[in-house]
Amino acid sequence: MNDSADPPVKIKIKPAFIWPVFVALLILTVYLFYTQNMRQPDEPLQDVYAELNEQGYTANMGFSGNYQPGTIIQTHELDERRKQRQLKSALVVLWADQCFPDKETRTAQYILPDNSGSSRASIEIAGKFLGKFFPALQLDSETVMSYKLNFENTQTKTFARLDLSQNLSQYCVLALEKDITAGAKPEWFSVIQEAIIADAIHFELQWQTESTLVAREEIKSQVMETIDTLLSQIRGTPGTSPDIQSRIELDNQQNTVISAKSPVIIAYRARQLEPVYENP
Repeated sequence: MNDSADPPVKIKIKPAFIWPVFVALLILTVYLFYTQNMRQPDEPLQDVYAELNEQGYTANMGFSGNYQPGTIIQTHELDERRKQRQLKSALVVLWADQCFPDKETRTAQYILPDNSGSSRASIEIAGKFLGKFFPALQLDSETVMSYKLNFENTQTKTFARLDLSQNLSQYCVLALEKDITAGAKPEWFSVIQEAIIADAIHFELQWQTESTLVAREEIKSQVMETIDTLLSQIRGTPGTSPDIQSRIELDNQQNTVISAKSPVIIAYRARQLEPVYENP
């Protein structure tokens, strides 16, 4: 009986079999690198709000004009069972001009790198993401090939932290004290320190080749009505005109661009209010 181990089995692979496998792996590697690193220059940043969230901003869903720097907001409340819950949208508690009447923001360009690797002071949101912000906007795919929203000349309007710290007006101090005495908690309140604001918006539509004039006109009216509703939310804000309306900037059988020049708050950054207790 031979107790020695059997010698390993050797398999010969012909070079003719190795080369196709090597070439296939090389093609797959190049393809994966291209799809992960190369993006079309005209493709909007796919999830711009995820990028803003990573930078500490809160998306302004619906682009409300209420979230100006210096505004006091409430982010939590008690539910029916007296349990604390987070609000879906922050509530305005006190306005900036009430709480910081003598303070002014500083303005700087906001640059967000786009998918082509370049940077510019504008933000694009692809059509499939716009449903989060304009749920009532339903565009017929048989008429519209693609669409996107472009915010132009994006800027930050900012208060320095110490500009706001312990500088609340007496009116706002008393109002917050009254609300907290009635049962609200200090940690529910935050002050907006910074907001990203665009000077103008452009809604671009690319039409299907077989789209009809009647269908295109109906969708253009729908988009303009949506934009005008958006603008109506910020009318009366300092620096805005009460008669701002959308207008058609470009219109042909291939593309239509609807624009409006008006400040739009895209996102904001808030800091929790810190109560200051006086020594007895």
